[in-house]
Amino acid sequence: MTLRPASAHPRHLRPAGRSTSRLQSLVLVAGSIALFAAGCSSTATDASSADSASTDGMPTSSWSYTGDNGPQAWGQLSPEFAACSEGTRQSPIDIKDPTPTKRKPPVFDYSDGTSEVENNGHSIQAFSGPGNSMSVDGVTYSLERMHFHSPSETEIDGARYPIEAHFVHQARSGAIAVFAVLFTEGKNSSGWQSFINQMDLPDESSDITKIAWSQMLPNKFESVRFDGSLTTPGCTEGLGWLVATDPVEISSDQINKFRSAYGDNSRPVQPLNGREVTVDAP
Repeated sequence: MTLRPASAHPRHLRPAGRSTSRLQSLVLVAGSIALFAAGCSSTATDASSADSASTDGMPTSSWSYTGDNGPQAWGQLSPEFAACSEGTRQSPIDIKDPTPTKRKPPVFDYSDGTSEVENNGHSIQAFSGPGNSMSVDGVTYSLERMHFHSPSETEIDGARYPIEAHFVHQARSGAIAVFAVLFTEGKNSSGWQSFINQMDLPDESSDITKIAWSQMLPNKFESVRFDGSLTTPGCTEGLGWLVATDPVEISSDQINKFRSAYGDNSRPVQPLNGREVTVDAP
């Protein structure tokens, strides 16, 4: 399957436009896509701390998505952020013509439940209770949390999309896998509404609500996979990404609600530098 801009596929994503409107995408702490199958751990940050995007001695408020402390300056803000400017396998990327590979898509076992939802000053995120999981190439990853970016960090043939959500998982080995979902404008999504209702949370605050985890995923789970990094400081490398090829549809009102909380919390795409990008072709 080859991803194309939204106009080429009725159910594919509608671009958010070329103008840029936190938390970033976190994904596999397996050093390469091949490590999915082996279930190996790596030195990358674990799920409990990686997407908090704070480093020792440096508060999250010291970096931003705009101004003097924006993405272009992250690598100079702290020694712990050096990979943001010096790394060669950084995320996000612009996906173009991924290579089909004979591998099965991930398998999900999600159920709805009461969750803590937090505004950490860079995004709104929901924490999963025990029992939700994703299996990739025979390895089971427990769902830890989910957060969003607006507009999408991932680009498809140069097009960005209204919203991107990242479902962060961790295996017993310590390996982290994040399933990234892109959003297109369409009909209202009841599955996403309980999370969207939390967009009014003040900075550095949290609430408890029921999250419809089982209703938040796309209809199909085929994914684009590549090696990458965290997309917030310190931009740690040695990670892998799963980006769903099937979008989730939400209404324009729901998109605007996301944007009312964080409308510009996306890192620009980074050079591929020769990395392989594949797409599931079961």
